[in-house]
Amino acid sequence: MKESHKFYKYAHFYSTSEVIELLHKNGFICGKICQTIFSNPEIMTAPDPVRDSYGQGVFVVISSKKTF
Repeated sequence: MKESHKFYKYAHFYSTSEVIELLHKNGFICGKICQTIFSNPEIMTAPDPVRDSYGQGVFVVISSKKTF
């Protein structure tokens, strides 16, 4: 499906661990990490909660700060 999608066929999806590693390699310190979407999005009737950390939700947000 990804190969036939107008936008996603060019995308590369990274795991959260890969993103954290890339941030560290490029001089960033990770701050708060949150996750959401624990249900099947196709049948969701309301937003899922936002929880700290990662590993269960399919959407993750990472705050980070550049070190100098």
